[in-house]
Amino acid sequence: MAGNLADYESLGSTGEVVRGDQLDYNGAPAGYATAPEETVNYVDAHDNEALYDMNVWKPPQDAPMDVRVRMNTLSLATVALGQSPSFWAGGTDLMRSKSLDRDSYDSGDHFNTIDWTEQDSGYANGLPPEGKNGEAWDLMVPMLEDPAKNPAPEDIASSSEVTLDLLRLRSSTPLFTLGDAELIRQKVTFPNAGPEATPGLLVMRIDDTVGPDVDPALDGAVTVFNASDEPLTEQIEHMAGLGYEPHEVQASGADEVVKGASWDAETGTVSVPAHTVAVFVSAQDGGKRTGPPAHAGRSGKPGHAGEQGPPAHSNGKAKGRASGEG
Repeated sequence: MAGNLADYESLGSTGEVVRGDQLDYNGAPAGYATAPEETVNYVDAHDNEALYDMNVWKPPQDAPMDVRVRMNTLSLATVALGQSPSFWAGGTDLMRSKSLDRDSYDSGDHFNTIDWTEQDSGYANGLPPEGKNGEAWDLMVPMLEDPAKNPAPEDIASSSEVTLDLLRLRSSTPLFTLGDAELIRQKVTFPNAGPEATPGLLVMRIDDTVGPDVDPALDGAVTVFNASDEPLTEQIEHMAGLGYEPHEVQASGADEVVKGASWDAETGTVSVPAHTVAVFVSAQDGGKRTGPPAHAGRSGKPGHAGEQGPPAHSNGKAKGRASGEG
């Protein structure tokens, strides 16, 4: 979420400050970029397991469908609200399934079809081909036969509406797309981390009172991920006395559950429902908006799209390099 920067420093689970390139990911550095645009982040991709199918395996087998819908959204939010460009695999916002297929490259339309009418997720279309799946067939059969794991049209529609709000959040403020490594190091922190971190809780603060003023409407944004099974209430480090409120996109959005999230300004304490990502913002004096910019929802690209260098909203003060420069 900090752009996969190699030199980004954060407090690790051991209590020591670690750089991105010191975090191990299957024997390689997890952080390796010098600029956020050098990585494109995703949670599922191409021929691999669909996100919905992974969320069939990982939660408790008796988890209700509304939890699976929320975990789908929560997963997508980790890249949609991060600093690097992100992509979603086709249909992942629609809870698209490939019937647990682990590698659908040669699986044909029967397993790869996406129903854009939002009537059928593709779950339980059959037992996936033996090649990459045969060893797990005995586990797959009872899951594929369980009707409680097959999203109904109303589940698909709910997922689609709520994930669109993630895109509206991302486009509502340039704080989610700082576009410059130095700005990320200055403004992006992860409070309440370290050995005493609450399991299932991740907090990302983007402080626009530090360094150049990137968003003239906001002093900052705080994104809180609660991946746990219970509502969480926690005081955020160094934020007592700061006034934040739920982001307008979510306050008026499709997810009724996130509307129960709250911020106590006196103590800097946040409360977030289970399986929920909540965004809070602090308006600058005279700031006018916390909703999507004027171009949000229109076809085509915003005016700065395709131009080299930082967009106009970075006030010309960004210090990074444009994509393609040496």
